[in-house]
Amino acid sequence: MFLEMEDGQISGQGEQIGIPEGTKLGEGAWAHDASRVAAFAVGEGKTLDFVTFSPDEPDPVVRTEGGESSAGNVAWAPDNDGVVFQRFTGTELEAVYCPLDGECESVLSWTTGITLLRVE
Repeated sequence: MFLEMEDGQISGQGEQIGIPEGTKLGEGAWAHDASRVAAFAVGEGKTLDFVTFSPDEPDPVVRTEGGESSAGNVAWAPDNDGVVFQRFTGTELEAVYCPLDGECESVLSWTTGITLLRVE
């Protein structure tokens, strides 16, 4: 639920986030200008979707599949027009860029079993 705050207190009735029954919403990441939230949503069929929503548009919009899993970390572009996140597809880890006005695309991928950093 989105809640309005005034002087440190909740004001108004708030706005329900329109997630379907049985869907679990992961921790969201607010855009820098607080205009929108990006998060992962897991449906009843255990599908993982990457979604965005806002107080003005509380029904989540599915931007792309979330893969088999994700750490859930989302980084917004400085101008709030896109986000980057990582997902695991079953065979690869991917860094995915999703512009808010276009199609999401994998911008970097690496095969499992490759160690990027090893501390011994």
